Amino acid sequence: MRTPLKNLFLMLALLSLQATAAFGAQISVSPSGGKTGNIFVVQGINLTNIAGFKITVKYDTSKLAKPKVTEGSLISGAMMVQNTAIPGSVIIAAATTTPINGSGPIATLTFERIGSSSGGILSITPELTTADLKNLSDVGAEISDSGGEQTAGTMLTDKTGDKTGDKTGDKTGDKTGGPTGGTTWLGSVTLPTEGDMKEEKPKEEAPSAPMGSEPRREETAAVVGETEVARLSEETKQPAAASEKKYVAHKSVQNRFKEFKGEQTPKSLTALFEMGVMPGIRQEPAIVLSDGKSKVKVFIESPPTAKEAPNFALKGAKLISLKTEGKSWVVEALPKEKVNVATITVLQDGTMTEIQLTVAQPLDPAAIKGGLLDEASFNLFIKERGTEKAPKFDLNGDGVRDYLDDYIFTANYMVKNEVKKKPKEEPKAKEVPKLKEGPKLKEEPKLKEEPKTKGEPKLKQKDVPKTELKK
Repeated sequence: MRTPLKNLFLMLALLSLQATAAFGAQISVSPSGGKTGNIFVVQGINLTNIAGFKITVKYDTSKLAKPKVTEGSLISGAMMVQNTAIPGSVIIAAATTTPINGSGPIATLTFERIGSSSGGILSITPELTTADLKNLSDVGAEISDSGGEQTAGTMLTDKTGDKTGDKTGDKTGDKTGGPTGGTTWLGSVTLPTEGDMKEEKPKEEAPSAPMGSEPRREETAAVVGETEVARLSEETKQPAAASEKKYVAHKSVQNRFKEFKGEQTPKSLTALFEMGVMPGIRQEPAIVLSDGKSKVKVFIESPPTAKEAPNFALKGAKLISLKTEGKSWVVEALPKEKVNVATITVLQDGTMTEIQLTVAQPLDPAAIKGGLLDEASFNLFIKERGTEKAPKFDLNGDGVRDYLDDYIFTANYMVKNEVKKKPKEEPKAKEVPKLKEGPKLKEEPKLKEEPKTKGEPKLKQKDVPKTELKK
């Protein structure tokens, strides 16, 4: 009887473990049709209070190729990044300020099928982090109808796969010439946006300030004109302490327009564009119009203390290329058509940094009298604001005449007239005044030369008496 009882206890223990796994967090990959069985869905099951994750999917390169990742409904609104550059591997990572709870699709993987065989998914390695920054160690991972070596429905955790992925990622990062190494970079992805983001307005956050820090007191004195521009420019130069950073949002040009309290003139408004975003960040061109064709490059200098290669995520723009130049990462992007908000989020060393591009929708010439973007039309735009019920020059169509309309008009004016930031001229060295010449001294009168004494007259040879020698 001991043996049957022992077996019974073992069966109960196994059932208990399976029940725990069933009700715990789990990530699965399963086929979802397609003409050749080339589509797979990554599902999250029983997720609770999840704030971020990294999922590595390994696939058979003899069966599948050229993966494409589409965000699932379960993580809608999260900041997602992906890396499909390494053959045989797909890495998906996401972070969100609103914890993920429940079950649903995380992402859809679409491949090009090689041959007629089915399956092709080899392993899946999930890494989940909760909102209180705890890493979950016992996360189930399941592959259904993989066509690989694993049995359908088998629970597995590919710990070695993660290490291999990191090593491969490092090599890939090194090949791109990245200023930092030692970790896998997750690449870039265009994040979904609500509509065409016409009504989306920038977040109201203090620039370069750590979360939880005391907010800056608002200035009570009214500042006007160039003094106000100087104040905003000085705030742009003040970064927070690096050790305290967790989430950093650099002050954008739109933020400056919102906070501007000075007198509005063409000169004061164009000056708000001329301050730059932050030391170490540069955009070319400095202003880009979202016409659906104009691309932009953002140069992001890698900090000298960086331990990991950065991950990039784009919102409101499509990634064109990612490379390095010297100590900087260069992100080339194409803003979505008619957007006024587009951001690049950099994830590095536990810090999330948000960089808002200086982008504005193209201005419809019909919106301006005569269709001319000159100084006269600029002054007219500033003067005529209409009423609250009937706003004048509501350029983005949100029913309000506010700082965003000022931003859009000024951006178009500067691009149209190619208003560029004038380089600061080095102060010229003052010339030392030449000393005035004093009165010339009178020259001393030259002494008269003594008359030359006449020499004794030479005797002519004929005058000299010849003496005859006596023989």
